[in-house]
Amino acid sequence: MRGSIQSANYTPKSPCAKHGAGWKLDLDAGDFEINGPDIQLGSLPSEPQMATVTVGEWAESDLPGNAIERYKFIGDQVMKIPAEHRDSAEFSTEDISFDRDGSDIRTRLTYERPETVDEASARVQARMGASIKLEKGKLTVSHGGVTRVVISGLDQPFVVEGGQTYISEEFLDEGSIGLSAELQSQSDLLSALAASIQAVNFKITDPADQIRQVIRDELKPGGMLHRN
Repeated sequence: MRGSIQSANYTPKSPCAKHGAGWKLDLDAGDFEINGPDIQLGSLPSEPQMATVTVGEWAESDLPGNAIERYKFIGDQVMKIPAEHRDSAEFSTEDISFDRDGSDIRTRLTYERPETVDEASARVQARMGASIKLEKGKLTVSHGGVTRVVISGLDQPFVVEGGQTYISEEFLDEGSIGLSAELQSQSDLLSALAASIQAVNFKITDPADQIRQVIRDELKPGGMLHRN
């Protein structure tokens, strides 16, 4: 087999964008490219690391259209960054629309600084747990401090009452949560890659198993999805 395979949302990194998106496997060159603002293999050390801080994020409609006013707006935002960290300030744009059709482009201002001891401790603790959060119709499943699944446009059967997330019995009777064909193909790809690099001392866990285990745990008594 020759050529390349890639995810449906693959976008290479360009001078105009801080980050690309998706993944691509070049079968001819043997290169595997993963794009994204937050990628983690294994875990970070417990010692403080460099942290990226977001000063603000704005939709295109929120930014001044007049050049002078926009210049002043940008300057005011940069001045909010502590002077000792301003040299690391970066503006980036990202299309966060569901279909990546340019309907919701956001501009973000960030800078880097060392983590505090408390932040490093919180990061280590977050790595150990799992959480499921439903906010504004978006379900986010996190495990080990890393976001594993994001499902947008949710209506019923997901309901939030008293800070708890519930799944209706009808939904459980009629179907189940599964990976899309694209995610399943990525799972197969990662499994194949893991098998070919056994000499490397880390383990890539099957995302499908991780998701099933997280949901199983949260359905138990005391979990966020448990129903009395």
